[in-house]
Amino acid sequence: MKTQRTPVKFELDELRRRLQEAEETLDAIRSGEVDALVVSGPEGEQVFTLRGAEHPYRVLVESMNEGAVSLATDGTILYCNGAFARMIDMPLDTVMGHKIADFVEAAEAERLTALIERGRSSAIRSEMSLRSRNGAMLPAQISLNPVRTDGSQLIAVVVTDLSERQRQEQAQEAIRLRDEFLSIASHELRTPLSTLMLQLALLERVWTSAPNRAASLRASRRPAIRLIG
Repeated sequence: MKTQRTPVKFELDELRRRLQEAEETLDAIRSGEVDALVVSGPEGEQVFTLRGAEHPYRVLVESMNEGAVSLATDGTILYCNGAFARMIDMPLDTVMGHKIADFVEAAEAERLTALIERGRSSAIRSEMSLRSRNGAMLPAQISLNPVRTDGSQLIAVVVTDLSERQRQEQAQEAIRLRDEFLSIASHELRTPLSTLMLQLALLERVWTSAPNRAASLRASRRPAIRLIG
């Protein structure tokens, strides 16, 4: 004979089921498996996001001008911000899973691998060029720091775009070369002009009896004097 549940028994079972669901939901929230809740109210369903203490730091990283990357110890990209994705000219959601060595020249890959090896245990930085999807090269400084979180070892990477600094250095070098050329050219011009000035002065003395010629010589000397300074 089947046992029939009384109304009280039915209500108790329903309360136990709801309590179990509530406990499972709380456990999921505590473990980070839930990042939003849908709540029904008089105005309909509303979505409430759950922001942990790390939210301000995530916003900070996403708004940085520098590239931020989390690497596995083998160099696999686990996370990157928008700035790094723009540096290599790739959609953000396609970068994760690549090896960071995929974005440097083959000649630099071995040096980058050595940097990652050292970055597992100590902070280190170096300069090298990143290669974007279209093949353009971007001079960059790469800083690596070891990070341990939830028992996992990661490498935090900050990538700084050095293209503006490189342009300034090139402009300064061009100015230096220009000044050096003008200095050499001025020196080379002074020697023959000085000789010419002496010859004109001698002729002026010789032709003191011919005022017109002497005046012409003085007029010829003026441009040479201006060039010598």
